[in-house]
Amino acid sequence: MPLNGTSDSRVNGSAADNEFAPDDARIRGAEITRNRILLAVAYLQAHLDEELDLQLLAAIAGFSPFHFHRTFHAVVGETVSQHVRRLRLEQAALRLRTTDVAVTTVALDAGYETHTAFAKAFRQMYGVSPSEWRSSGPQRTAKAAMLEIALTGAYVAHHSTPEGTKERPMFQEVRTLTPQRIVYVELPFGDETGIAGPREAWSKIRAYGEINQLEARTRMGMGMVMDNMATTPASRVRYRACYFVNDDAPLPADPAGQVQEGLSEAGKYAVFLYEGSWDGMGDAWGRVFASALPATNLDQRDAPIFEVYLNAAAADAGETPRTELFVAVK
Repeated sequence: MPLNGTSDSRVNGSAADNEFAPDDARIRGAEITRNRILLAVAYLQAHLDEELDLQLLAAIAGFSPFHFHRTFHAVVGETVSQHVRRLRLEQAALRLRTTDVAVTTVALDAGYETHTAFAKAFRQMYGVSPSEWRSSGPQRTAKAAMLEIALTGAYVAHHSTPEGTKERPMFQEVRTLTPQRIVYVELPFGDETGIAGPREAWSKIRAYGEINQLEARTRMGMGMVMDNMATTPASRVRYRACYFVNDDAPLPADPAGQVQEGLSEAGKYAVFLYEGSWDGMGDAWGRVFASALPATNLDQRDAPIFEVYLNAAAADAGETPRTELFVAVK
């Protein structure tokens, strides 16, 4: 369903050719992306005691800083900060098990300012305190026992399809979009989960539409992530809950001043289709950046990513939600 733009289905062949065939071509694209991210992972492992430099990590992996964060998360299964925090805790656990260094010293070396903060983080991850881990014998909690696996090497969560199954293709086409009028509410994510802000933004824009009876004047909802998640703290990343406006007539004023007007993004975009619960949207974006986008051989462009909800009303009535995911490309 084109979004008032033109489509170009040829990306090294037709959209169907690119997505369905050469399964080996799709695998190659995903492997290239994974290998580039693994270069950054290897660097992190060798420089755990140093300050994080996201610009340098992005350069090592061959990505722009704008796209490095979400690609890293898609391949590794963790954000960069989560990955570093976990590796430092694993390194600390190894020191606790194999040396007599004081727990407080181990905590400070792992980047924690206090023993209390270190002990809390350690227990959250492994189910035991640092002292209990140090003194534990053959009988340990299940979480603590899992640490033995982590200590054998770096963990990389590969988003792969189980052998013998075929993942539903996501890539649809390359589409050139023209600017369109939108009405929206923009709020920060509000917390690390990225749920509170978007939920409130949608509540406000829906209420505005209902109060002003705008159903006939608007169509399809769109959610946009406005900031670079590699450099903006998660709680401050801006999210827009939008509706496309069908006409040029003035819109009612919002007494609260939170509803704004603007234009949608323009330019060339790779379009991916996700069919499934909105609860799985995060995993869908993960598949886009880990495998579906690399398989197109398209280069990303620094611009907000967004999703358009094709059948929100029907989905509310029980139909499977259909969502188009847009990634800016050159």
